[in-house]
Amino acid sequence: MDGLIATLGVFGTIIIAIAIAIGVLGFLSGLFKWIIIFKYNRLSRTEIESKKTGEQVAREVLDKLNLKDVKVEKVGFWASLFFGNHFSIKHNAVRLRKRELEKASITAAAMAAQKAAVAEAHFKGDKRVKRRQILQAFGYLAPVVFVPLILIGIILDMALLDHIGVLSIVFTALSLAYFIGGIVAMSLNIKLEKQTSARAIDLFEETNILTEDEIQEAQSLYKTYITSYIIDYIYTVLYVVWLTIRLIAKILLTAKRK
Repeated sequence: MDGLIATLGVFGTIIIAIAIAIGVLGFLSGLFKWIIIFKYNRLSRTEIESKKTGEQVAREVLDKLNLKDVKVEKVGFWASLFFGNHFSIKHNAVRLRKRELEKASITAAAMAAQKAAVAEAHFKGDKRVKRRQILQAFGYLAPVVFVPLILIGIILDMALLDHIGVLSIVFTALSLAYFIGGIVAMSLNIKLEKQTSARAIDLFEETNILTEDEIQEAQSLYKTYITSYIIDYIYTVLYVVWLTIRLIAKILLTAKRK
C-alpha cells in the first residue's frame, strides 16, 4: 500500500482516502436504513392513545393549518415505490401508504403530520417543495443510469474509434450530471425534512393527537430519517468527487494519446 501511494503521489492518496470514506459511509448508510426499517415497523405496531388513524391525523392537522382544500388519500403503487408517503403538488393531496392511512400508530401519525407540514410550507411559498419534487427524479435515476451510460460510451468508442476515448468521457459526464442533480435534490430534502419534522412536533404539542411519550418516539423516528439522509448526502458527494477525478483522468489520458 505504501508503495502504491508513493507511486500515485498526493493524487493517489486522495483517491484512496475517498475510496475508504465511500466504503465506510456505504456501510453506515445500509446500517441506518435497517435501523429505520426496524424503528418504522416497531412504531407502526404501537397504537396511539387517541386512536386516530393516519388519515384522521392528516385531516386534523391540515384543517388546523387552514388547508381544507388539500385532500388526504392513499398513494398508488408506483408512486409509493418512488415517493413513499408524500405531499403531492400535482394532486394537491397528502398521500399515504395504505398502512399509514388506516392504522392508528405512532408511525402513521408521524408521517401524516410531517407531510401535512410539507403542504403548509408549499402554500406559504417555500419553493423548495416544488424544486425537490422536480429534482427527485435525478436522485432516483442516478444510480440506475450511471453504469448503462458509461457502458454506452465505451461501446460507441470501441465501435467507432477502436479505443476508449471522447464518447466514453461524454457519457461519463452525463452520468455525473445525474448525480449532481441528485445532490441538489438531497440537499433540499434534508433542509425541508428538518424544518417540517420540527413543525410536526410543534403541531403535536399544540394538539391532543399524541401523548408526550408518543411525541418523543415520533421525534426519534424523524431524527433517524434525517441522519440517514445526511449520511447518504455525504456519500453521494464523495461519489461525485470520485467520478470527477475519473473523468479528469480520462481526459488527460486521451489528450496524452493525441
